[in-house]
Amino acid sequence: LSPSLTFSQVPCVSGSRVRELLEAELGAPLPFDSFDDTPIAGASLGQVHRAVYQGTPVAVKIQRAGLTEMFDTDFKNIRLGCRVMNGLERSYEKIRRWQGKSKAAADRDWMKYANDAARLLYEEIDYINEGKNAEAFAASLADTGANVVVPRVFSDATTERVLTMEYIESVKMTDRAKVAALGLDTRALSQQVLDTFLLQLLTTGVLHCDPHPGNMCVTPRGQIVLYDFGMMDTLPAATVRGMRKIAFGLLNGSPEPSNKEITARGDSVMEGLEMAGFLSAGANATAVRLVGEFLVRFFSDQAAGRATQDVTEQVDFELRSLLDSGAIAFPSAFTFVARAFTSVDGIAKSLRPEYELREAVEPFVGRLISDEYSSQAKAKRDALLERAKGWLRAVEGGEGEGA
Repeated sequence: LSPSLTFSQVPCVSGSRVRELLEAELGAPLPFDSFDDTPIAGASLGQVHRAVYQGTPVAVKIQRAGLTEMFDTDFKNIRLGCRVMNGLERSYEKIRRWQGKSKAAADRDWMKYANDAARLLYEEIDYINEGKNAEAFAASLADTGANVVVPRVFSDATTERVLTMEYIESVKMTDRAKVAALGLDTRALSQQVLDTFLLQLLTTGVLHCDPHPGNMCVTPRGQIVLYDFGMMDTLPAATVRGMRKIAFGLLNGSPEPSNKEITARGDSVMEGLEMAGFLSAGANATAVRLVGEFLVRFFSDQAAGRATQDVTEQVDFELRSLLDSGAIAFPSAFTFVARAFTSVDGIAKSLRPEYELREAVEPFVGRLISDEYSSQAKAKRDALLERAKGWLRAVEGGEGEGA
């Protein structure tokens, strides 16, 4: 944790009250070599103090009292509102059907969104869980080459309401003056911010759900530091593979794709959407193919600087048919993916105002595509070697019998 986390003006609890809370959780005397009563950060869920633990500088996060009870009340009201929304939407769609009109929106269950939000928020106020999340996130980055630091968790000084983590000096990337003072390459740093998000979405599947500017900082050496792992989610392996297929289909191809290439890449995009849960199995095959081909043409034209086609002119009927049949959905897990991306996109743009998403995504996806081709080539070589070994063993066995 770092002093750059002072992102909130929420009033802080007094030092004496903090010590009472700490002693209730960790016992008296406190296990710290020293503890600073003045907080370095305050937010709605807790506040952070500097300390020294077993000779190591640490940051100690202390949770505010009464959060569980507050969440219980909030989510009782939210779930009630979601039940009302479900009822209203279903009634509205019935009326539209009676009127002979198409569906107004994709099928969805508001309760799923509420339940996902509740799951992550209750996990967020369990600091033992947050510590485990931080360790799991750090483990997910092993051997990826990511230039990312995750503060070490001190489990012996952590409870459900107190979290003790390594103190790491860093600054917010949205603080232009401090980033400039460090002499960091903001263009490269912007790319690194986006690559870190893409690594989670397209490779590890372990997603930091709340990378706002106070939780995604940079060290003087240019390493990204991620804090606050209370909201973390693990995407299903099929979802990650689906997102990769979408990326490959949209970005892996020639500048002037043939009709055959467009069809193949479009099929990859739509298969990926189905794997990721955006498209149900058994959807109208013709509509799916035409929408996939449109998406590939759109991205190819955009990349080449050509004029792009209007979706309403090209595939409006096909999109509506998929919507009417209930084939299009928005998985509840992607509520947090979208939220995380919005934060990351904002940080990247603050570092590089001229940043353009498609161009920024291409380097990372290009490396994935190269790795994919390399692994496929290796698999083919290994298969050929095994066949050759089998042939040699068969030949040697035949010669032995002849002797």
